[in-house]
Amino acid sequence: MPAFWLRTFRRRNAIARGPRQLTPMTRARLSLDSLEDRTVPAVASGNMVVSSFFESAIYEMSETTGAVVDTLVAPNSQSVLANPAGMAVGPDGNLYISSQSLLDPAANSIVEYNVGTGTLTTFIDSSVLNAIATANGDASFTPAGLSFGPDGNLYVSLNGGQGATSGGAVIRFDISNSGGVLSYSGTNTAVATGLIQPTEMTFGDTAATRNTLYVSNSGGEIVPGDIVAIAHADSASPSQSTFIASGTGSLNYPAGLTWGPQGGLYVVDLAATASHQGQILQFTAAGKFVKSFTSPSNALLFQFPSAIAISPSGDLLTANLGPTYPAEFGGPGTDGSIYEFLGNGRFSKVLSASLFPSEPVAFDGGTVDVTNFSPSVIVTNLGDVAPTVSAGNGYAIDEGSSLTLHAIGSDPEGYSLTYSWSINGTDTFGQATGANPTLTWAQLKALGVTAGSSLTVEVMASDGHGQVVTSAPVTVTVNQLPVKVAIAGPAKAGDDTDYNLALESNLLGGVPIANWTINWGDGTSTSVDGGKQTVQHVYTNAVDFYTISATATNEDSVTAAAKPIQVEVVFVPPKPTISGAASVAEGTPYTLDLATAADASAIQSWTINWGDGDSQTVTGNPSSVEHNFPIRPRSYAIFASVTTDGGVYPVAKLLNVKVTHAAPTLSISGPTSTVEDSTYILQLSGTEIDSDTIEHWTINWGDGSPLQVVSGNPTSVTHVFVAKPVNFTISATATDVGGTYAAADTVVLSVQHVPPTLSIIGASSINSGQTYTLFLSGMESVPDHSILNWTINWGDGATTVVKGNPASVTHVFTNSGTSGESFTISATATDDIGTYAAEDTQVVSVVGIPHT
Repeated sequence: MPAFWLRTFRRRNAIARGPRQLTPMTRARLSLDSLEDRTVPAVASGNMVVSSFFESAIYEMSETTGAVVDTLVAPNSQSVLANPAGMAVGPDGNLYISSQSLLDPAANSIVEYNVGTGTLTTFIDSSVLNAIATANGDASFTPAGLSFGPDGNLYVSLNGGQGATSGGAVIRFDISNSGGVLSYSGTNTAVATGLIQPTEMTFGDTAATRNTLYVSNSGGEIVPGDIVAIAHADSASPSQSTFIASGTGSLNYPAGLTWGPQGGLYVVDLAATASHQGQILQFTAAGKFVKSFTSPSNALLFQFPSAIAISPSGDLLTANLGPTYPAEFGGPGTDGSIYEFLGNGRFSKVLSASLFPSEPVAFDGGTVDVTNFSPSVIVTNLGDVAPTVSAGNGYAIDEGSSLTLHAIGSDPEGYSLTYSWSINGTDTFGQATGANPTLTWAQLKALGVTAGSSLTVEVMASDGHGQVVTSAPVTVTVNQLPVKVAIAGPAKAGDDTDYNLALESNLLGGVPIANWTINWGDGTSTSVDGGKQTVQHVYTNAVDFYTISATATNEDSVTAAAKPIQVEVVFVPPKPTISGAASVAEGTPYTLDLATAADASAIQSWTINWGDGDSQTVTGNPSSVEHNFPIRPRSYAIFASVTTDGGVYPVAKLLNVKVTHAAPTLSISGPTSTVEDSTYILQLSGTEIDSDTIEHWTINWGDGSPLQVVSGNPTSVTHVFVAKPVNFTISATATDVGGTYAAADTVVLSVQHVPPTLSIIGASSINSGQTYTLFLSGMESVPDHSILNWTINWGDGATTVVKGNPASVTHVFTNSGTSGESFTISATATDDIGTYAAEDTQVVSVVGIPHT
């Protein structure tokens, strides 16, 4: 993975090349005793294991303080380990390391660090890796990221080294596990190809994605890198696709990958670009960019972060290769570090600052302060042994039944396990979750399960600390149940009548009947929905025998009813009947209902004798027929018969119908207002449907006057309303030979009062102080009304009220103070209805008024 790093720093030319001078601290580290005879326990909870790339060392460090708890592999002390670029904890709890061996690429290998003994051994040697590299067109395998899959096999990035421009791949090495001891079985498969210098990798962390492998395809500065997803990486048919495209969120050179507490993917951007701006990018579980997570934005400038881990407190830890490089490649020495970022992405501190203090190194005629620490990978679960899990001992269910699965798992560390199931050999996990999930028959069918088949199920168990294992597949047998079907019905049937056949099935919990097919034995058949319990049929030929058979079809089979039925069809008279109302008004159509016991198709016609001299024949078998009786009240007896191919069959009983007299059609109309004491005209309309005549009308004028009876059927009648304003409702009835009938409508009439005719007149001038006479004229148009009083307004501020209806009234105009002043006289009169103004006024000029 860090192979590019050398080329990047050589371009920077920040520090000239020169021989590296070893300090006493460096020499002391190189002289540490071999670890082969040490017994090293598993890493304690809260600690992390960090590989130092250019030191070829491995340290156990505190995740919270950065303190070096133990040196698992001292710097440059083991010939089998050179430049560790990737680490993963195996199912046995041991540490497996990608050894790149930059100075001798042909010596690259996969190394195992045994936690129990503290020893390093070659797990997959260079001959295996070199052969694979050659087959892919690469000069060197240069292993980078590696990870154990849920199948227990080891997945390794074929990086190819810094000069590789193609041929990158992900190789699955088949691993044998014998009593907890892992070994390479000798076979391998490329699960992804066409990559360029792939680096780190991680499997998904959800039930559905734990067998999907996500790989940083760095692009090696040849092209911008991206993230590749390998679905079903543990299967015979893995499928690779671009999960996060290059440039998404400024993604350029992806390296380390890890899943965050909320399920998002954190991607380390190594910054192998001109800017050298390292960063951590946050994506959703679906690959959608969220944000550049670390801040401030220059926190990782020139630090070249290569890996990331999540601490127990939820903080992010980055392994930074550092801004300098070792003497072997012309530099002063490495100066890497581990940074801690808070859960919100804010820079917190340099964990390794005090543990790997800077040392003065003679370089290019001067002294440079650097450390020899170059962290490349962080793991947090060393010593965590994978759980064991079984999918059960095999299952058998009947079709149509549900399936309850039983996972049997245990974890050496006592961690709580979560379970994800793959059904029907699809290698798609997450189709069921939990230790004992139940799948309904509908769910099983949706997953391709059918009756009479066998399928396999697998369960994947996760301890939540990085170990995921998949069980061996177990078989589920789905028993196909026999479909038991039967038919039942009478042994005898009437012709032209409904025959009812019962449909019976007993699936014993199996797949429902989709449809029935019935052969009636008369040359016809019927198909009905499987949910039907009865079906009808009409036999048309009497005096014959027929054999009924049936089959039931479901998704699995077609099953015949166990026993056919023989039916004797006998002749059944049609037994016609008629019914209807007992009476009908003359002139109104009468509806006669027809019915028969025979099937409708057997009836050729009906013949109806209406009893009034009319006879009617209708073809077929209608449910009713209409008739108009003569317009006269009387009773009639209706008779009917039906005709079939077997003969004519009369009804058993006549139907008596009475035709009743029909009321005439009556209406009245007229104006809605009139004046008192005037003649009002009411329009009359009366129509008989027969030869009957209206004998007389009776009018109720609504004003309390006696009912007015007018003979015959006039078109109008008159009335004078009383002398007072009021509203009246006029109604009427008409009488003929059949009775008396009310008109359908009424007239609401408003009678208006006629005001009296009023006028005044008098002299146009008068001397001041003289008596002025005003003449009054008031006449009522209706004698029943009279004027009760007059009110005179003299125009000079004086008002006079006189009782009754006098001919005149007097007034004296005085003391105005103005000679020749004019006044306008007006008057009103009040009768028993209201007060009304005189039509005219009188103007009077008063002269000679003395001044005061």
